[in-house]
Amino acid sequence: MKKFYITTPIYYVNAEPHIGSSYTTIIGDILARYKRMMGYEVFYLTGTDEHGQKIAQAAKERGVEPQQLCDELAQKFKELWRELEITNDYFIRTTDEHHMKTVQFFVSKMMENGDIYKGTYEGWYCVPCETYWNEDELEHSEDGKHLCPSCKREVQLIREENYFFRLSKYTEPLLKHFKENPDFVEPDFRRNEMLKILESGLKDLSITRTTLKWGIPMPNDPEHVIYVWVDALINYVSAIGYPDDMETF
Repeated sequence: MKKFYITTPIYYVNAEPHIGSSYTTIIGDILARYKRMMGYEVFYLTGTDEHGQKIAQAAKERGVEPQQLCDELAQKFKELWRELEITNDYFIRTTDEHHMKTVQFFVSKMMENGDIYKGTYEGWYCVPCETYWNEDELEHSEDGKHLCPSCKREVQLIREENYFFRLSKYTEPLLKHFKENPDFVEPDFRRNEMLKILESGLKDLSITRTTLKWGIPMPNDPEHVIYVWVDALINYVSAIGYPDDMETF
């Protein structure tokens, strides 16, 4: 039997479910149901993204611990999916013990491969977007404040010691793969967008934080917390059993 793996994004628990998350999950459910009807073995995944500064800040504003906030809102997502009769096969939470161990295992393998090094990073950081921006990417208010180009809120200049992923190492291999496999990313305008980014060269990526404690500790250095975007992306393999089960899906 052919296998078909479909996921939604995992949803931030700094706010309650809304029409956007419902819309996305329903679309995924339609595709999952269709593929099952066509005889595929389907694994449909959804879940919640529960680490990072945005979550810690939302919990602080409510006067609760981050884990309590995550528990309450994850339950609301689950209840809504039941009401909408969503047929997901698994609901992952990034505070699940298996997921957290998988993230540490994944990062350890990257370190063994020479893909991670320690360095110092300085940049303009947007808390709501959990993103660093270069100075030339910022916008400015009339009173001279530096603003995030995405959410238009004020950014902070942060300098800290981080671990970095050698993303630049993969510029040429990725370019080669994209050009040799034109159907790798669809539609075409997204593929062309990715090619343009690759052709301009990839920069190494900061993957830890020392200014935040609500997250998964680096396996070799618990003073550093793994950046939420690294943590979150690994859910797509931890949910199907990696690294313990490499056969089922």
